[in-house]
Amino acid sequence: MNENFENNPLEEELSETAKETESNEVFQADEAVETTGEMESTLTSPPDEVTESSEVPEVVETNLEEEFSEVKTEKEPPSKVKKFFKQLLTYLIIILIAFGAGFLLDHFLRYRPLDDQLSAGQSELEQATEDIEALEQDKELLTYDLNFAYDEVAELMYKLELAEARNQYYAILVDVNNARLELFMEAPEAAVAALSLTSDRLEELLPLIAETDPEVALSLPRRLELIVSGIERDPETAKIDLELFIKDLLILELQMFD
Repeated sequence: MNENFENNPLEEELSETAKETESNEVFQADEAVETTGEMESTLTSPPDEVTESSEVPEVVETNLEEEFSEVKTEKEPPSKVKKFFKQLLTYLIIILIAFGAGFLLDHFLRYRPLDDQLSAGQSELEQATEDIEALEQDKELLTYDLNFAYDEVAELMYKLELAEARNQYYAILVDVNNARLELFMEAPEAAVAALSLTSDRLEELLPLIAETDPEVALSLPRRLELIVSGIERDPETAKIDLELFIKDLLILELQMFD
């Protein structure tokens, strides 16, 4: 039924064309009859008029041939196979368009947010990398400052130890001079009392003395014991030993503190 319905307009057009052709043929036949009458009437006319009227039927025949050729060359109605493939092509185009639209929609709904998240993550990673590099630079600066501070602390500790050692040195030197003065005042007991703490002070100073002169560091404690034990027995010899002891201490001062 659909095919008959689709073919009716074409059939109607063909029928109308055929009717128009028939009417044209009738009209042209009438014109041909008229022209034949005119030709008969022109037999008695001059030769020039006869030649002019004789050209009319040729023009009419040419027009008829053109019209018949136009009717014959009209397109035939498409077959069922062509219609099927045409509809199939249309459906395929629609399916491809729908598939492309679905792909784009899926891209924008699923992959585009993931792409944005990935871009945001990369930006955060780059920012974190820059922060880490900045922290590394700060760490290097702080490490440098810390090492510098450690060096300063170590230097201050060394200076403090050196100052304490100097205090012990001067305390030993004062004890020996006091004992020497007591001996000049003929007070051997007071001289022994003046040297009561000298042994402990010398013990604290021995590490620094050992760094400067190990032999002197070994001999000084023994000499101090001999001086203390010989003050009451031989004060004059003790005076000489104290003077030599002071001389060695003055030499050590130059070596240890300069």
